Amino acid sequence: MQRKTTERIQTREMKWQELRQAVEAFKTSAEEAVAENDRLFTELIHSLEKRQCEVKGLIFAQKEALIKQVEDLIENIQQQITELKKRHDQLQHLEQLFQEHNNIRFLEDSCSISPLMKLIQNPVLLVHPYCSFEPATDAVAEVMKKLNLICQWQFITISERVKNTGIVSSPLPRTRQELLKSTICLGLFGS
Repeated sequence: MQRKTTERIQTREMKWQELRQAVEAFKTSAEEAVAENDRLFTELIHSLEKRQCEVKGLIFAQKEALIKQVEDLIENIQQQITELKKRHDQLQHLEQLFQEHNNIRFLEDSCSISPLMKLIQNPVLLVHPYCSFEPATDAVAEVMKKLNLICQWQFITISERVKNTGIVSSPLPRTRQELLKSTICLGLFGS
């Protein structure tokens, strides 16, 4: 009995030592997992911030390009308006000369404005007065919805994997006697 007791003490001390080492390894593993998760989430945040900057850049570049294009168009239209007003005044002057029956003066003045009579074509423009970047914002919102959905599903997987991480596992009992023994051990350790 003494020999069996000594063997049991040695076995228990070895298990005790194994468990202590396993606990320390488990603590270290948990700390490393937290640090790695922090690093990965920081990387994810930086990646999202980079995409955010890229989207901002696209929007600002498009805004600047379109505003420049429209401002050039406005300037061109203003020049055309000035030119047309000038022609209108000249034509009114010619009409006045014609009504006064001042044919010589009419012919002289009409020759001087003939180069101005070139036709200015009206540009075909479809103006969208209430245009917005709403489709781009909607696309970003859709990405956020998808990302949140992925995160929710992956969190379930991560949560299950964390719950299934353990230090001790018991082999399934193969016999009735092993089942009774494990039940008795669980009763002893459970209290």
